[in-house]
Amino acid sequence: MNYLYEAIKPTRLYIKQCPHCGLKYFGKSTREDVENYRGSGTRWNRHLKYHQVEPVHLWNSDWYRDTSISRFALKFSSLNKIVSSEIWANLKEENGLDGGWGHLNDGSGDHIERTKKAAFVSNKNGASKKGSDKVKKNCILWVHFMVKNIATKQE
Repeated sequence: MNYLYEAIKPTRLYIKQCPHCGLKYFGKSTREDVENYRGSGTRWNRHLKYHQVEPVHLWNSDWYRDTSISRFALKFSSLNKIVSSEIWANLKEENGLDGGWGHLNDGSGDHIERTKKAAFVSNKNGASKKGSDKVKKNCILWVHFMVKNIATKQE
């Protein structure tokens, strides 16, 4: 029997964090087990491999094929400056729809300096090399605040 439509898989926006230095990554996935998913960002995965760590899952949210996922992801990306900020590993703004390759390998080496600065800032603020419950708790509170703030502004 042919069904008119298949079950809709939710798209999940998520935030991961490096337990070594506090560097964060904002991404999207359609995987069911997003908590154990490392993320697909080039800079992000190179960073994790270099430090030989597994990321800490901070937050995720399910979305079901409507345009609000894109609005939310782009707004979150913009408000948090995930491309230019030293605390994010993203190479481009997350739009909740796709990945992208055109912005990669620009040869600037900028990510090395950003990563070093992020590690310094994080360790200066008391994060241990293996991450700490205090850092995780603060990040989770911050994410909930940002989500609430963005949702309020969209209304």
